[in-house]
Amino acid sequence: MVKKLFLSLLFLFLFIIAVAPYSLVHAHSNSTPSGEEQETNKFRISLFPEDTYEIAFFHEPQKSESKFTMRLYYKGVVAGCAHMDDVTSEKDQEKYNFENGISTKVTNNVLKVIISQPAIADSNENPRYSDYDCDIKHNESYVDLEVDRDMLIKKKIKKMGFNNIKTGDFGDFEIDVNKDRFIIKTPSENGELWQTLWFFPKNSIVLIAPKAKSDINVLEQLKEFGVKRGLVPMEEVLDGYKLPRNAKNYMFFTDPKGQIISKINSETNSFDIGAITATKTYYGPRGAQEEPYNIDVMARLPLIRKVR
Repeated sequence: MVKKLFLSLLFLFLFIIAVAPYSLVHAHSNSTPSGEEQETNKFRISLFPEDTYEIAFFHEPQKSESKFTMRLYYKGVVAGCAHMDDVTSEKDQEKYNFENGISTKVTNNVLKVIISQPAIADSNENPRYSDYDCDIKHNESYVDLEVDRDMLIKKKIKKMGFNNIKTGDFGDFEIDVNKDRFIIKTPSENGELWQTLWFFPKNSIVLIAPKAKSDINVLEQLKEFGVKRGLVPMEEVLDGYKLPRNAKNYMFFTDPKGQIISKINSETNSFDIGAITATKTYYGPRGAQEEPYNIDVMARLPLIRKVR
């Protein structure tokens, strides 16, 4: 067990999550985090700094334009004989009426979010007779909050507050929400940051040139390519929408007539729609010259957009 714990600790440092291009978004607790604990005969590993949550968003527009998931997680990944567990006591479960580790209430235009005790628990409950006979997995410690945009608008929610029953109050954070986007203001490593999740319509698609080189920007070619086929760029649909700063080879559109969406393979989520023309520089006897070449374009559904 000691050997496997050592391996888990080693993997933690090897698999720290890299979040780019977005700045790290997190909430801090003023309470002091605890160390390792023994609870209900389960070995709980407090490998993560429990005074900080990172925030990620998940939006599945094919299910609902108005609902999304806010994931609150401890930064880091553990690989080894472990799994995520909830070590909240029965007393606290009854007190807060947790559902999937979350309890919420609205008070004075603030959505209060009470979080249980997610933890990484040891999976080595039975005797082992070799060093590597467990199911090695990458484990994160997190809880998911299901949020309804329309509810936030109807109840005029202006802030979201987070409190963990073990590590304490993380504070209240300003939010700004309308039918097009959800914004939350949180501290980050670079100061306060407004983080935005856009609500894409159900007829949304993404055009992507996966073979375009990383240093080549083909957004203008993709835009022209899409418009010629009856697609509408997302910035013309959602007020204020902008692509991420690192976007160079993909662009979001709506497909009003559904002509391209109907051709996308549901199993592979792809459709080879054609090609765009880009240019590359080569050096010959006359010096630097631009040479055109084709890049394949694929259409996909933005099934799950994860924003970190």
